[in-house]
Amino acid sequence: MEAGTEGSEEGQTGTSDAGLTEAASRARLISAAPFAIVAVIGLWLTRSFWFPGRYVVGFDTYAYSGPNLEITERALRQWHLPILNDLIFGGVPHLGNPSAAALYPPNLLTMVMGTNRAMGVIVAAHVLLLGIGMSMLARRLGLSPIGATAAGVIAMAAGSTLTKTVQFEQILVLAWMPVLLVAVHAVINSDRPWRAVAAMAATTAAILLAGHPQLVYQAGFLAGVAVIGFAIDDHHRWWRRIGHLALGVTIGLVIASPQLVAVLHATADSAITGGRDLEALRSPALSLPKEFLAQAVLGTVQNRDPAAFASGFESIVFIGVVVVLLAVIGAVALIGARSTRSWAIALGVVALLALTWATGPRSMLFRIAFDVVPGFDLARASARWLVIVTLVGALFAGAGVDAIWRGARHVDLAAVGIAAAVVAALLASRILLAADARSAQIWAVTAAVALGLIAANALGKRGVRASAIGLVVLVCFLFLRRITATLIPSIAVPISLCITFGLMYVLGYGIDNVTLLGLTIAVGLVVDDAIVVLENTSRHIEAGMDRFKAALLGAREVGFTVLSISLSLVAVFIPLLFMAGQTGRLFREFAVTLSVAVM
Repeated sequence: MEAGTEGSEEGQTGTSDAGLTEAASRARLISAAPFAIVAVIGLWLTRSFWFPGRYVVGFDTYAYSGPNLEITERALRQWHLPILNDLIFGGVPHLGNPSAAALYPPNLLTMVMGTNRAMGVIVAAHVLLLGIGMSMLARRLGLSPIGATAAGVIAMAAGSTLTKTVQFEQILVLAWMPVLLVAVHAVINSDRPWRAVAAMAATTAAILLAGHPQLVYQAGFLAGVAVIGFAIDDHHRWWRRIGHLALGVTIGLVIASPQLVAVLHATADSAITGGRDLEALRSPALSLPKEFLAQAVLGTVQNRDPAAFASGFESIVFIGVVVVLLAVIGAVALIGARSTRSWAIALGVVALLALTWATGPRSMLFRIAFDVVPGFDLARASARWLVIVTLVGALFAGAGVDAIWRGARHVDLAAVGIAAAVVAALLASRILLAADARSAQIWAVTAAVALGLIAANALGKRGVRASAIGLVVLVCFLFLRRITATLIPSIAVPISLCITFGLMYVLGYGIDNVTLLGLTIAVGLVVDDAIVVLENTSRHIEAGMDRFKAALLGAREVGFTVLSISLSLVAVFIPLLFMAGQTGRLFREFAVTLSVAVM
């Protein structure tokens, strides 16, 4: 008996261990899934860059970036530091030109592949780094694998990222920004921060060596504000990590010091050190005009020049209506949670500042920063601040996906309401109306469909009915194009439903999937009858008839037609009333509900 008992216990232990091992394997698979999905999508987005001869270049790539890489490659093959570029004006600083990124390690691929081939691979690899880094940041900040996947994909697929793929120097710095925030958060929150310090040092060095001065400046600003947000969240030990943060930055500066010293020496007497001309920054090619704000952010799906639509190539953000709505929902959800409130507010403020600064001297906040903030006046194109809007928007959109995935919560419903208010404000503003009517209609329909689906998800069964009514009213407005005309079918629907609910209560019917199906179908049929009467009445009004007389005559002329159509619909469902059994009972509720609503 004892032996049998021991054997049974050993069997149960083995089963338990196997279950724990399987659970651990599943957890590891789920944790790795976002990075694998983001990598696959990134490979598809960058498919043109992996093959020789398919790398799309701009003028700067052909005349500036490529030659800089060839100067570096030629010097290194001769075992020399690439100090001077002797192909321009008889010789200009090369190592001292930060945009040349002469000591950036990935650029050494030109030694193996050649300039053209290496540039395509480097760009594609940095797009992948951007997406995976954004997913890492989202996971570190508490987002689910689904939210992290969404954040990574949005960061890679945004228009601002894809335009940087032909701006070689900028994508090199942009790709490291999420990784820098991951390192900062790890230093502040890790129990053993030394590994995180090493990661921060390596990331800092990579950003400095990658070189593009304005994006390096923006990365430092973003990281500085993130430190404040992360530190406020960690009330107990953030002050102990100041030294670790400083150490990570210092080591990164030391690693990049050969290039930094050359840059400081080369630019010591440069005219640019005195700052840019403020009025020259008003150019639409360098800054975003306010009237193009919605176009630059929401983008276009029509066959047109994207740069002209956004007012300039540097102004392209193109994250779309759905991502904006998700970002608003995510921001509200993050700010509503005490554990994420501080860093969410900090990053949200950064995004709003970046959006304002992108408009250039047209904004008072830009002019103040231009006069007060050190180094701010050295930037050539203020529209480049939009890359921070994209990164923060992608992170918040991932949080929005999380909020929707969780299901109905009060904070989610509040977020939907705020998102609806934002869309309504855009529709009512002159900013949105700067676009052509077709673009505005596409944005409005997309926003309405997205909000309807989000509301349906948050409200459950009630949301199905509410979203159906909302979408029907929206379609009526888009085609009738008059608010007063839209009100007529909009009022007919709730009146019909209220009467139907009363009869359902008398008959003892509840609100379930069957009756909801009948009510949803009835919404479309009721609106159809109302529009028939409305259009006939409008015809008489346009002919000069008094509104009241036109309404009576219009209803009289088509009243019999509408009544016969409704009775025909009801007659179709009469056989369902005589079905026997449980199936008949289910369809009986459906038929009665639909028939009453239509009549």
